Amino acid sequence: MKQKLLSLFLLSTVGLFAQQPITNFLGGPNMFYASIQPNNLPNQNSGGGDQNWVYPSATNGSVVETVETPTATELANFPGATHVYRTSGIVDGNATSGNIYAIISGSTVQIVGLTIDTLTLKYDTASATVGTYPLPYSYQNIDDTVSGTFVYQQYTGTFSGTLTTSVDASGTLAVGSSETFNVTRLRSVQDLDLTYGNFGVVGNILIQSSSYYTDNQVPEFPIVRQANTSLTVPLLQINENRTRVEVASQFANTDFEPIGSNRLTLAENPVNQQLELVTDAQITAVEIFNLQGKLMGTYSKTMIDVSNYASGVYLAVVSSAYGNKTIKFVKN
Repeated sequence: MKQKLLSLFLLSTVGLFAQQPITNFLGGPNMFYASIQPNNLPNQNSGGGDQNWVYPSATNGSVVETVETPTATELANFPGATHVYRTSGIVDGNATSGNIYAIISGSTVQIVGLTIDTLTLKYDTASATVGTYPLPYSYQNIDDTVSGTFVYQQYTGTFSGTLTTSVDASGTLAVGSSETFNVTRLRSVQDLDLTYGNFGVVGNILIQSSSYYTDNQVPEFPIVRQANTSLTVPLLQINENRTRVEVASQFANTDFEPIGSNRLTLAENPVNQQLELVTDAQITAVEIFNLQGKLMGTYSKTMIDVSNYASGVYLAVVSSAYGNKTIKFVKN
């Protein structure tokens, strides 16, 4: 029976100014990204200067990334981790979430864990070194000692392979018909062989990610990030490819897919008692999720009572004859 791995989305992101040294790991502590339909994507194979990347603008969801201190339970599973980067949201109407556990010691960054859906990677034999900051343009680091244990559903085994990190390209980037930005690309390729019991090497995980940074952003964060994941385990009849593209919410403007003739908006945000959706479209359903992916309620109106919701950030997935749209709101 074919097993299916849900979303695997490892985006090792770092901040930089275009063609300037990369000075820190990841972006801000609370980043909101719109998920882009992975169709007609630009080629990622070319490096060097004078590149031109144009991404489509049709969205299929949104995610929020937070940076936290690992809990005691997490530290027991991922010893030494100093930071956990949590990504959660709704993509194609489904809840998605994942964590990256890292050790940041001085200016050196190492990945010690990854959890996504039913997959856990523990880099407990040898962590994956991203590099020592700042990372200059043309930087490359190859860590060929990456190894540890994996858990996927009821299966447990070991993995080993390489993590290659490079600041390898620069040029211009646009999302749809939006403004063009001068950007620099960080490229990350993680190639891991999977070993299971007495069967030896049974499969492979290949994670290729690209993150694009512009010199116009403070604090430093990627404006677009893309991850292509391939998981193959013939013994378990697994052969899956997944692509995820995200664009920072600051660029999810009116060039993005609208609902009706006007873009979906909120009457106010943050929200106190009532969530009011402003649109000319006929709403067929509104699903509200918290950042852990829990469905809080399903509605079919534009005025929704959220007075009993706890304070925090939520995602509303709005469906109409024009398609779906995800919008973030804050409940006071």
